[in-house]
Amino acid sequence: MHEDLTDNTGKLSHYRNDFPILGRRLNGQPLIYLDSAATSLKPKSVIDSVCHFYREYTANVHRAIHLLSEEATEAFENARETVARFINAESREIAFVRNTTEALNVIAATFCSHGPIAVPLSEHHSNLLPWRSGKIVVLDVLPSGQVDLADAERKLSEFRPRIVTFSTVTNAFGVRQPVAELTAMAREIGAYVLLDISQSIGHEPVDMQEIDCDFACFSGHKMLGPSGVGVMYQREGLGMTVSPLLVGGSMISEVHRDSYSVLPFPWCIEAGTPNIEGVIGLAAACDYLNAVGLVNISNHCRSLMTKAREGLLNIPGVRIHGGSENMTETIVSFSIKGIAAHGIARMLSNRFSIMVRSGYHCAQPLHEVCKLPESVRLSVHLYNTQGEIESLVKAVSKIGEIA
Repeated sequence: MHEDLTDNTGKLSHYRNDFPILGRRLNGQPLIYLDSAATSLKPKSVIDSVCHFYREYTANVHRAIHLLSEEATEAFENARETVARFINAESREIAFVRNTTEALNVIAATFCSHGPIAVPLSEHHSNLLPWRSGKIVVLDVLPSGQVDLADAERKLSEFRPRIVTFSTVTNAFGVRQPVAELTAMAREIGAYVLLDISQSIGHEPVDMQEIDCDFACFSGHKMLGPSGVGVMYQREGLGMTVSPLLVGGSMISEVHRDSYSVLPFPWCIEAGTPNIEGVIGLAAACDYLNAVGLVNISNHCRSLMTKAREGLLNIPGVRIHGGSENMTETIVSFSIKGIAAHGIARMLSNRFSIMVRSGYHCAQPLHEVCKLPESVRLSVHLYNTQGEIESLVKAVSKIGEIA
């Protein structure tokens, strides 16, 4: 049986009641969810917003003039405004897609034929594979997983890529990349900057004007929103814009027997019936996160990760990956000498009702570069507590005793 799982600091503990799934018990033990980097839990307000769409005004958007369709369209476009405000962008810079993977594929389909693409080996597979149809300039990473700036400066100057793309926070180890430095290098050679902000969004303030990138993308399910909806940001006024990956209904202006014309961005990207309820739920997630306060969330998660790192480092045989500097407040990856990552995760789940991720975390090249086997990743959000971290550390210690 777990000890008291309440947050000893008392700062965000009352928000736990907003997440219905945390009331579930497994084998008589309360659920401890430490896998938010893979997908986050959903608060009642997000769940209710999706259900409200189904109950009250289910209809397609941008297609009809009847009342339900007008209500759905208004909610959909209001959601675009909400998401834009959340990242300090304009609504016309926000296109809705299924997820980060789709956004990256849309951008890659446009730019792969327009010159080299610079990308570090620390990236999620979704920001590696789409570029392989073009010429890739591979940026080396340090043992921590952070981009080697000296290598990047040399290669960007030599190969002059069309786009420099990378994550603000690495998916596998939770390492913060040097966004400002890499962006400045890209600007020096006239390259576009594309950011995957999936592991930053929802945990800390994200400001597109401050970041000064050309493209960005993220998935709603990692920021308390529904699955199946993501965002592609394209800065207004670019000399080159993305082309639609899909053509069909909704994204067209006119269709004739032998020709057609498409709507401007963002609507040209949104072919077919979109995930209307997902978009509405994503806006509700933005409102919820704003109500809690992103700075509050960041500070809360930092205290949890500090406790987790300190506790894990005191366990014999445990190794934390990614170093100790430039780390995010939300992710810790580790291994136990002599025990496979999947075995650790299975024991944490079956014996202790603790949910973590194990494997390569969709970043196998990074593990290979760092000469690491599969690892265990724990990740937190606003609903996690100091008590849960204490339970995790005790459980890992018990597992380590069998190595």
